[in-house]
Amino acid sequence: MWAAFNPNSISTLGHPAAYLIEPGMNTVSFLAPDSAARKRAGFTEHHFFATRYRATELHAGGDYPVTSGPPNNILNWTRDNERIQNEDVVAWYTFGVTHVARPEDFPVMPAAHASVRLIPKGFFNRNPAMEVPDTPQVTTTP
Repeated sequence: MWAAFNPNSISTLGHPAAYLIEPGMNTVSFLAPDSAARKRAGFTEHHFFATRYRATELHAGGDYPVTSGPPNNILNWTRDNERIQNEDVVAWYTFGVTHVARPEDFPVMPAAHASVRLIPKGFFNRNPAMEVPDTPQVTTTP
């Protein structure tokens, strides 16, 4: 789980409000470490990346991942380990890149589920659902 927060925005509880990024079931890349496919699909190296926002960096695999020449993907953009605090950032999460087969999937795989949840943390000082007004009682006469 990771937390994305603005350190300059302190909640009434005295800490920054955050979004928790909670992964579901996941797996590491099964591509060989030195394979051309893995170099082109740099986003499979880690489940999570965070980069400064740049309008030219829209796809984790780069704009043209299957062209010749050195890949220009998220591995290149994170290589310098630049500072992201107090910057506009992009959170990159990769899931569901490898299907781990089960005997029940043969001969037809019914479904594969991949998930990630964004969970607010510390935006309110208590559960906001507790502030729902009471429903007026309706009485009927027989």
